[in-house]
Amino acid sequence: MPILLETRLTGYVARNVQHLFSFDSSLLLLLQQLCLVNLTRNVILASEAIRISSKLGKYGCPHVLIKGIAELLRDTSGFAYRKMNDLDILVQNPEHGRQVVMSAGYEHGVFDREGKWIPADWAEVSKHEQGHYELFPLTKTFCLNTSFVTVDPRLLTRYRIYKQDDHYITDLVVDIHHSLSVGVHPEWIQANTYYLPILPLIDDIWYSILKCYYEVVKGDSTNVQSVLSTMDKIQSSNFSFKRIARRMAKSEFLNEEALCFMYRLASQDLSSTELEEFVSSIAEKVKTRIVGMQYG
Repeated sequence: MPILLETRLTGYVARNVQHLFSFDSSLLLLLQQLCLVNLTRNVILASEAIRISSKLGKYGCPHVLIKGIAELLRDTSGFAYRKMNDLDILVQNPEHGRQVVMSAGYEHGVFDREGKWIPADWAEVSKHEQGHYELFPLTKTFCLNTSFVTVDPRLLTRYRIYKQDDHYITDLVVDIHHSLSVGVHPEWIQANTYYLPILPLIDDIWYSILKCYYEVVKGDSTNVQSVLSTMDKIQSSNFSFKRIARRMAKSEFLNEEALCFMYRLASQDLSSTELEEFVSSIAEKVKTRIVGMQYG
């Protein structure tokens, strides 16, 4: 279970269990319970995405829903399986976006892994936002009517669900981006905004390729869910390598090495040595994280 949690593959395994290998019945039951936990959070997240997008539109704040929420709304079959941490929104005017989201009941601060609220003052907020492509997280708490008494509370916290007295709560974090990354702010993505605007698939693909490459392939992230998701988007879209490259170049952030690796990975065109090196690097990072949690 720690490996599935660190790689965010709990939902993927639960969804494809019949195609993978035999499972112990107790583990299968736990996976099903965690899918219900995930579904509960994602329904709230999607509802808030619609509500916040409506408010941003009402108050004339051009925006686009990006990253996980864009994928979730594009393919609603993943509601129970795709693990989501926050709601990411790209806006043209970040301060205007902040005002609108805060008017919806969100405030600066975060919950820690134990469910303790950690507020942030404006000095912390300003320091965080210097030279950054997103604002300080805005968070809101929701009470849940569902009971999760059969699930270990330590597992629930990994899904950002906490028990308080006789009820459960969850938090939703809104990340307001004024760029997709440092120096990457393609204005044309928001040229034709409309109600509940979602990042176009072609832009979602080149952005996901860069994000996976820098964070997972070359970085410290163990988010294998994002790698598999990116591979699936490349495969199902039927976009050619050249078309993705042209669109990526339009952002003025073309990285052919990243594009080549992720496109070949999705096309099952990596050599056995390259694939083994990639899998081994993920395994080593997961091992390091698990050991760190045990002795940290």
